[in-house]
This record gives sequence, C-alpha cells and structure tokens, in this order.
Amino acid sequence: MRGQNAIIKMRLEGYKPEFIFVDAFDLPCGTRRFTDPENCLLDHGHASIQIGPDDVVATLDLRIVTGTTVVLNGSDQDKVRSVFAQLRKFNPARIVAATPDFVYDTAWGKP
Repeated sequence: MRGQNAIIKMRLEGYKPEFIFVDAFDLPCGTRRFTDPENCLLDHGHASIQIGPDDVVATLDLRIVTGTTVVLNGSDQDKVRSVFAQLRKFNPARIVAATPDFVYDTAWGKP
C-alpha cells in the first residue's frame, strides 16, 4: 500500500481530506514522480492510496479514512468487495465503490 504516509502527515497536522481516492488494481504501486500516491497531494491536490497486488487486504490499517469520503476503484469485483469491507471497519463518512461491472454508494443505503 502506498500513499498513506502523506495522508497520515496531513492528518497529524490537523487537516482532513474531504475525499480519499483508493485504487485496488492488480498493478504494482507507482513509485515514479507522477504516479506515486505519496506525491499526489503535492502534484494533483488530492489524497490517494494504491493497494498493490501483494497487499493482504484484511491486514491493512486504514484508520486514515475515518470521517472522509472514499472513492474506491478496481477491476476485480472480489478484491473491491474485500477492500470495501476493510474500509467499513474504519468508519468513513461515505464509500463510493466502482468496478467495470458495478457501482455502489453507501449513501444509497445498506449493502
């Protein structure tokens, strides 16, 4: 997982992003200047996390999403569902999840 350190630093300084974009694709996490989520706050102005193919979703510490709106994207429906379940444990204000096959928004009601 990459991107969490920039968001942790932001939250420790007293700022909470309104949105956090979470990518759960089966691709290695970007580490180049413009693809590294640790640089997204500086380069693009939005908080971003990438979950890599080797990350064990059930062990991810996602406390940084508490109280924020999470936009979750991925290509594998099962992986997105497992990341969605993990995110719910940390009480985000809202989760909008999408794959090529479905879109779900917690603002619509219970899953």
